[in-house]
Amino acid sequence: MLLAEFYLARYREEYAHDARIPLEHADDWRLRALGGLFYEDYKIDEQVDWNYKTATAYFGQIGPPTGFWELNGSPLLPDGHPVRFSTPGAVLVPLTPSVNNPNLRNVNDGFFDDVKRGYTQKAAFTSADFDIIRRL
Repeated sequence: MLLAEFYLARYREEYAHDARIPLEHADDWRLRALGGLFYEDYKIDEQVDWNYKTATAYFGQIGPPTGFWELNGSPLLPDGHPVRFSTPGAVLVPLTPSVNNPNLRNVNDGFFDDVKRGYTQKAAFTSADFDIIRRL
């Protein structure tokens, strides 16, 4: 019998600000305008683990990468292929992964998804209207 377990952790944070300034005066003006600024900062941290591995004696634990291999200061070989651990003279460049959980996963974890993502938006906008025909 195959038992599977699914684990999901999600954290979301969003800040959005919008400032608008109407540029109109009286009802008899034929030109009206609107201008403003917009700012948004959106972040999401998500960690998903699929614990369905049954042949635990034959496979090691998995985790995020802790570095990359390079040769003569480049992660690529002259032919464009990536430098691998088996490339003669390759050097491991350690790094701290930008993930939610940098540790090895549970021994039953067959696959995981650990993502930090987001974006920042800034904008200035304007809109103008002109009455072709005067108000009746």
